[in-house]
Amino acid sequence: TRLNGGGGIPFGEGLRCVGGNAVRLSVQSSGSFGMIEADFDNTASVHNGLVQVGSRLNFQLWYSDPSGGPSGWNLSNGLSVNFCE
Repeated sequence: TRLNGGGGIPFGEGLRCVGGNAVRLSVQSSGSFGMIEADFDNTASVHNGLVQVGSRLNFQLWYSDPSGGPSGWNLSNGLSVNFCE
């Protein structure tokens, strides 16, 4: 999947699908079910009001994967989200 100019560049044990200005959210644990949820505060200075009506943001999870290969980390599929009213 190509999102936002990432172009499927090899990165770790996967492909970096997102490009452009990246914002890293806080480190999270996937817990015993392997799922991650993260709150997103659009008023926080690091996000600088990124979410606006009509904007589209691309997301990709970067995760630790010690048994997955020599890099020890991998990436999820890319996800593109359109924000509307």
